[in-house]
Amino acid sequence: MFIVLFRCILFWILFEILLFATGKMAWFAPPEAVRWVQAGFGIASAIVLIYLFLRFEKKSFADIYLRIDRKTPLRFAGGLLAGAIIMSCILAVLLVFSELKLSKTPLTASPLKTASIYLMIIPFAFMEELAFRSYTMVRLDREYGLWTAQFLSAVVFALYHIVSGWTWYIAFMGPFIWAFLFALSAIRSAGIAMPTGIHASLNILQVVLGMKGGEAAFFALKLKEGHTPNAQQKLDALGIAIHIVIFAGGILATWFFIRNRNRSASISDLRE
Repeated sequence: MFIVLFRCILFWILFEILLFATGKMAWFAPPEAVRWVQAGFGIASAIVLIYLFLRFEKKSFADIYLRIDRKTPLRFAGGLLAGAIIMSCILAVLLVFSELKLSKTPLTASPLKTASIYLMIIPFAFMEELAFRSYTMVRLDREYGLWTAQFLSAVVFALYHIVSGWTWYIAFMGPFIWAFLFALSAIRSAGIAMPTGIHASLNILQVVLGMKGGEAAFFALKLKEGHTPNAQQKLDALGIAIHIVIFAGGILATWFFIRNRNRSASISDLRE
């Protein structure tokens, strides 16, 4: 019963080891290409591991919905759109219920570097979806059910960010919660094109809005001049509330999906 769990944990450990090792190798590349090389090594590491684990289990990439078909670009585009809608809603809540203001900020990076920063987000999102929402997610879902797969993958996704230098609070208030949305979209769409789109869109828009700082931000979210003394505390509380709502939405959406999937399975059994 625990063989699948052991394999998934082993997969994540090996991925982290390979990511660390290849990340060190990438520093031999030219400075402007380091992050691209890291992303390439990370994607290659995930694909090789998936291939080896599937080969050991005598399965194929198609068995875990890891394939490219004519709907793949549409699913990715749908994910980009979904991520943009979600981030737009978050931004609207922040502007309406806090003392934040959105202002234009001058770019300090060159157009080429700015484009590189934004494009680089996509392969990194793809790498993480490969590692956390393809082989391991499908195997855990089939063996233990979606609830177990969701929570275990979300915890490991948060720990992965902690190992990368994030604090426990940020890792579990961010990646842990968003993992539910990414995983559900992967299972529902039978592939990682859509969650990769959502993941990339959210990260890109955070950079655009200056939520991650950096030289490629087009805007800046700052407290208004003359804001009340407790404006920052209210903003922090609002941020927590937003993430709680997102988490509750992910849990509710997972519950509905499982209920509908079980109902469909029951109907299919009756027909047989």
